Amino acid sequence: MITNKLRTLLFFAASLLAKAANEGSIEGVIVKASGEPIGRATVTLILGGPNQAVKSAITGVAGQFSFAGLGAGKFSIHVERHGFLPLNVAALNKKQLELGVDEHLKDLKFTLMVGAVVTGRVSDDFDEPVANANIGLFRMQYNRNGKQLFQAGSVKSDDRGAFRIFEVPKGRYLLQATAMLLNETPGKPGAARYLSTVYYPGTIDWRQATWFELAPGTEQMGMDIRMRPVPTVKVRGVFKSVSGQTVAGYLRLQPVEGYGGISMGSIT
Repeated sequence: MITNKLRTLLFFAASLLAKAANEGSIEGVIVKASGEPIGRATVTLILGGPNQAVKSAITGVAGQFSFAGLGAGKFSIHVERHGFLPLNVAALNKKQLELGVDEHLKDLKFTLMVGAVVTGRVSDDFDEPVANANIGLFRMQYNRNGKQLFQAGSVKSDDRGAFRIFEVPKGRYLLQATAMLLNETPGKPGAARYLSTVYYPGTIDWRQATWFELAPGTEQMGMDIRMRPVPTVKVRGVFKSVSGQTVAGYLRLQPVEGYGGISMGSIT
């Protein structure tokens, strides 16, 4: 028969074992490519598994961070700071950090890279600024369907037609401007014109666009795009079910080749 004293000793021993199993720690620093520490970066620690336990910390002026009271397991670390590209340590190293029972991982160092910047201006064929144009930054990506353009970033032009895309990872890109609107032709009230999708420096065919390389921390300035008007046509129709009843629907006009298109819904 277990006495009260033995029961107390067993409980105390179990408590010590549980405490020891959660006394691991992870600590390190976040720095720039130059080695200079980065303060006020958000470091998120994610424990892999069904519960996905999360802890977060803000780096100090020396770029330091630490997590204590950790149990054994595999961890992912994600780092973010305004002005820098986000860092996923597990994706970078192709594996998660492994922490054993009561293990202490120290002197970890992770580097945040400064993203590139692309700036320019969008104008029409009268050299008037095009406001609210959609500016897209594209790079080539390969998938099971072959190579395709993948949008890596986007912004809208301001009232001066100016745009600025920032925190862009290094790579090879092309630039696209789309103005999904009808403008009046200057001097011809009521004369509508449609501004076509244009790729830098001024082609409507992405295969003739100029590709450019972006390196970390660089600024690609003067990426000006002049849009051009194109003839327009009207497409009218009615959505009907197989029984002949009028129904609500969704339609997208897509070029046979290239990218872009117009989407619209029906009115019931």
